[in-house]
Amino acid sequence: MQLATGKALVALGYKDYQLRRWSAEGRIHPVGTAPGGAHLFHVPTVNQAAKWYAWRHGNPEVE
Repeated sequence: MQLATGKALVALGYKDYQLRRWSAEGRIHPVGTAPGGAHLFHVPTVNQAAKWYAWRHGNPEVE
């Protein structure tokens, strides 16, 4: 399973505010907690949320 913390997702190019917004909207959900207490997210789910957001807002740069 491909899991990452929010900090790791930011390193992959996601904005921290996007992750918080998508989580608040129920588009992504933490699937666990890392030893330091950080939430873990399923990376393919986050990627799918990004694709949906890009499609919804007409951003052709995201595949």
